[in-house]
Amino acid sequence: MATAALTKPLPRILVDALAASGFAVASIDLPCHGEDVRPNEPARLLGWRHRIEQGEPLFDGFLACCREAIDTLEPREVAAFGVSRGGYAALTLAASEQRISRAAVASPVTDLSVLSEFAGCSAPLPQLSAPTCPLWLAIRENDERVGTAQALAYAARSGTQPHLHPGAGHALSEGTYRAAAAWLSNGSS
Repeated sequence: MATAALTKPLPRILVDALAASGFAVASIDLPCHGEDVRPNEPARLLGWRHRIEQGEPLFDGFLACCREAIDTLEPREVAAFGVSRGGYAALTLAASEQRISRAAVASPVTDLSVLSEFAGCSAPLPQLSAPTCPLWLAIRENDERVGTAQALAYAARSGTQPHLHPGAGHALSEGTYRAAAAWLSNGSS
């Protein structure tokens, strides 16, 4: 489990809103983050690249941890949420785990090749599949970090009407996190 993500101000808004609605909230370390950082291996997205170039399945451990958490908690319903690279992880989970009933992502990475950390990567990059559940996706009109065009194309392939926010940049507003929490809580926003 990861706790750092639960203390950041904007994700904390979502966590608090869901908890106030009676939801249990769990955070799982992404590959190459937190407890999943390995000695002599780059951390974060450069770690993702390293593992991909080594031919290692990037999300097997993450998905196993998520499934273990679901098995342990035995929830009535399970949703996934992620921001940026966490959005990529949430989408990977939502595409591979039938028990996920909803997924919401904010400023999600949907194509690793857009990220500067993967420029010149020598290995084929994994491609996201569509989630097996309803999806809520929010992004700015011009998010150069993760690629608005790629996120919109992913939303279209997934049959999702995206929430497109005006302006440039990667960060989204507090209201976006509240809307995601409302949608995850009851499927509307």
